Amino acid sequence: MRPVGKPRLLLRPGAPGTKRFAEKYGDALVAVRYRYDEKSLRRYTTVELVVEESKWIPERCISDPDRQVGLRIGYEETALRARIRGVQARWDPVAKLWWMTLAQATQLNLEERIAAWGATRTNISADR
Repeated sequence: MRPVGKPRLLLRPGAPGTKRFAEKYGDALVAVRYRYDEKSLRRYTTVELVVEESKWIPERCISDPDRQVGLRIGYEETALRARIRGVQARWDPVAKLWWMTLAQATQLNLEERIAAWGATRTNISADR
């Protein structure tokens, strides 16, 4: 049976009325909703859960291969640092990120290390 009616109350984990669901579902709990069906005079309690998590890159970012991306690479990863220097990546000591284009990061198969998105090439040109 699917609950009908509009949700009237949305509670985030930690709010009164969510304790037993938080204990049951833990960190997977996103929200608890109460829906009311005026025809059947019933209240339905629904929960929103995280069931899967994966890396996602917005389409607007993928479509511009010249867009600058900041990659997080550990100090001890000397071989990888040498590889990215080969494509003229720039070190940003403030952000502690290596900057290169998205195309270069993709070519080196480093998409999983993207930690920040910078300006597009057209935005950089417009600033000058």
